[in-house]
Amino acid sequence: MPDQSKQRIVIISVDGSHHSKQAVAWAKTHVVQPSDNVHLVTAVHPKTDPAHSLGLYLRVPLAMAPGNILKAPNMHAERAEWEKDEAARVACATDMLREYSQQLCTEATITLRVLTDDESPGAALVKYADTIKADLAVVGSRGMGGIHRKIASLIGLGSVSDHLVHHLHCPALVVKSKDKHISVQDQAHAPDDTLGAQEASSS
Repeated sequence: MPDQSKQRIVIISVDGSHHSKQAVAWAKTHVVQPSDNVHLVTAVHPKTDPAHSLGLYLRVPLAMAPGNILKAPNMHAERAEWEKDEAARVACATDMLREYSQQLCTEATITLRVLTDDESPGAALVKYADTIKADLAVVGSRGMGGIHRKIASLIGLGSVSDHLVHHLHCPALVVKSKDKHISVQDQAHAPDDTLGAQEASSS
């Protein structure tokens, strides 16, 4: 039986989907303890900074050429618009996390974190989990079938849950939704990527 006096660090990864809502509900009932430190986390991949786009690189010499100097401020305007858009996306993601926090409704300590790393959501979540030394990560599954999962993997579009299971250095709990019935696939692995899987019903 786990030591409930120890404060575990539990990550719950969410993305606004009903799969995430069900994962939070399952975690609330079966995982989260009052002594836990729960991190509700979502990843927002930033859009391309206009300062790094090829088009702007090509326009810079033209903007600075004699007679075209007045075009230069347009870059600043585009960058300001980009920053405004990114701030709005982060604010929206934060509001989403607050809603999940209300759904969780627990005595546990809750931290809301929006990751804006310029990498895939899975990689950003693994990095964050390592940084805070997470004891457990919970994530919903979109229920991708075997064939679709294989195709997605081949073209580099594997699911976030798959990435977490294979790259996290802590146990990963994948909550799978099947219609109105929720089951859980407890996929935990050691740092050497030894993978163990166990399916259990929530009912």
